[in-house]
Amino acid sequence: MLNFCQRLHQTQRAFLPSRQSLAFWLVATQLIASTTLAATPAAVSCQIVGVPLSFETLNPALRTPQPGTGHVVVECHNPGGESQELVLTALDEADARHRLSDRWNRPAPLKLDLFVDVERQNRISSTEGSPHVVRMSATIRANTTTQFHLPFYAQVQLERLPEAGTYSQPVNMKLLYQTHPLHSRQAVAAF
Repeated sequence: MLNFCQRLHQTQRAFLPSRQSLAFWLVATQLIASTTLAATPAAVSCQIVGVPLSFETLNPALRTPQPGTGHVVVECHNPGGESQELVLTALDEADARHRLSDRWNRPAPLKLDLFVDVERQNRISSTEGSPHVVRMSATIRANTTTQFHLPFYAQVQLERLPEAGTYSQPVNMKLLYQTHPLHSRQAVAAF
């Protein structure tokens, strides 16, 4: 019986790591963990924070559409330790003419169209794969929050003379974005 216990004790000692092998194991584990964490960039988050429009003087005597410009203001946050390449795409969910409202949310005698081209021939699409979307590529630096302005063109049609005031519409823009590290061309996150 004593012989069996001695052998069991010796066998258990053979499976216990030495101090050197334990130190090597800890260092190797730390290197693998830090390499894995460094290879996975932090997720960039983006959102639309505004869609301002501007028009030159609107002439109510004109019955023709009057031009304007605007931009989709997108704010992105990169909490990670490395810069990221970013592709922003804005779509117009309405995919048609917009009806503006006054500050009391009453319909106004204004109709608005949004376009991707200065000639105002191609409305901003609601389809992701369409060539008629507002798109921008940019770089967002590590540990920053950055605003991007995606320009577009507008056209307003006056049905009759509107009252003086500020007019708005519910935001019908949808934002899609992709990011990937600067050192890689492969997308690691698509939203």
